[in-house]
Amino acid sequence: MYSSLKTAAKHLRSPSKDSGKDDMCEVCGVRPKYVEGGYKHPYCGRTCARNRRGQATLPACLLRGCRTPGDASYGGFCSEKHAREAVRQRQVQACTDCRTLPRVVGDLCATCNAARRDGGTRLRELRSTEITFQSVADEFTRAWSNDKKPTVAKIVEVLPTRESRAAFDQCRKQLHATTGVHEISTYHGAQCICDFAVNDVTLCDWKSCGVCKILRSSFKQLAFDEQYSSGRHGNGLYSHQDPSRADRFVISSTSSPYRVLLACTVLLGGRPQDQTVQSTTGEFISINDGGTVVVNTADAIVPNYVIMYRM
Repeated sequence: MYSSLKTAAKHLRSPSKDSGKDDMCEVCGVRPKYVEGGYKHPYCGRTCARNRRGQATLPACLLRGCRTPGDASYGGFCSEKHAREAVRQRQVQACTDCRTLPRVVGDLCATCNAARRDGGTRLRELRSTEITFQSVADEFTRAWSNDKKPTVAKIVEVLPTRESRAAFDQCRKQLHATTGVHEISTYHGAQCICDFAVNDVTLCDWKSCGVCKILRSSFKQLAFDEQYSSGRHGNGLYSHQDPSRADRFVISSTSSPYRVLLACTVLLGGRPQDQTVQSTTGEFISINDGGTVVVNTADAIVPNYVIMYRM
């Protein structure tokens, strides 16, 4: 009998690796399971027991291989990172506007749906295979006058609010009726202190981020809520026909690999050969000195694309 007890004790003192794992808490996996009255609970204590009960009511993240509980605000994924990863892996369909997050409401993600509902600026990242991407990138590099050409990495299409588009159309009508009007394409450089388009195309709320301020307001607000820039032609909204000149005003976030320029459409008064067009009261309406373009109202300039590039 003594021999049998000794053998049993030896087995108890030498548990297998698998039995050791079975003794660990099923939630944290760090502390041993709690034993009470001879009963071994599946958890180490009350905290892990509560966490397990809370998790049990939530389905797992929809990304294949992830067991973290999902979150309805991320479309059933545990995080925005996993939501984007599921789109990248083509596990789910992408939002038709931003094309980076899963569809939650119809064809839109929650962010883009809210932007449409609130009437805000909408943004859509273009695929590099799209004709529009190629056209915008080709025009950008063709207009770049320096020998060292940039490499276009990403392009985001800007879909302005109805109010901004209506104001632009009304400005065109007014100029047509007074001085005449023509449109040109320009580029605007500003400070971008966030990681815009590195992971997604969400606009930040920093006052010092000129790019997001302009995109949100359609040039009605610049960085630090300024309405105009100051340059050699006085106060106004400045842009350039040559993107390499606009690049001089670009300030990028240190954590972003991209430089950022806005591709715009500008309404100028008068004829294409007119450098300065003034109103009947003598105030300038628009200036085009052959490189620098200045307008006196945000209604005369709209951002069409955000171009992310590397030098």
